[in-house]
Amino acid sequence: MSVWVLPSFISAGASLFLASFFFLKRKDCPAFVPLIFVMTVMAWIHGLNGMSQVIEENPILWKKLILLGELMLPVVVGYVTHTLLHHFSHNPGAFWSGWWRMIAAGAVILGMLVMGIPDRFLQINLAGDVVFTRPEGWTLWGFILGALLIGMFQLEQILQSFRDPLRYRLKYILIGLGGLACISIAQAIHLLVVP
Repeated sequence: MSVWVLPSFISAGASLFLASFFFLKRKDCPAFVPLIFVMTVMAWIHGLNGMSQVIEENPILWKKLILLGELMLPVVVGYVTHTLLHHFSHNPGAFWSGWWRMIAAGAVILGMLVMGIPDRFLQINLAGDVVFTRPEGWTLWGFILGALLIGMFQLEQILQSFRDPLRYRLKYILIGLGGLACISIAQAIHLLVVP
């Protein structure tokens, strides 16, 4: 069992707590309902990371399920930006908010490929760790990196376009989403750069 089990389960629990909080507050502001999906995806990723360290049989299956969550993260971040633009912007068409649909299509295709032919993306090395094959693994993490960078750009555009007091109200939510995206961007860059 790894030292990362406890932080994974704490992160999953915190994500579920926040998802429950947003679920209970959904009537106060329907624009924040997509945040439930973001927190659920984060709970999925971290919970499965923790479970994969506790139950060490079939590591390829655990990694495939974790990758489904990693592929869904840019989609739900895009859905949040789309919903915020739709609810709060005076001109929701000013920003190109339909990008998340294309990201969702790419995530579905890559998710089906990862689940259907995992040997093209994942292998177990001599040490027993799951590693990503090249160039298929690069394609997977490159897609995640690009989609999250687009999401970060969209979040920044939203934050700049809104006026006070709405900007103040949304600032911490957008900064939190940006922080989650930055962590995943750092992970994707690490997996792309380190052999």
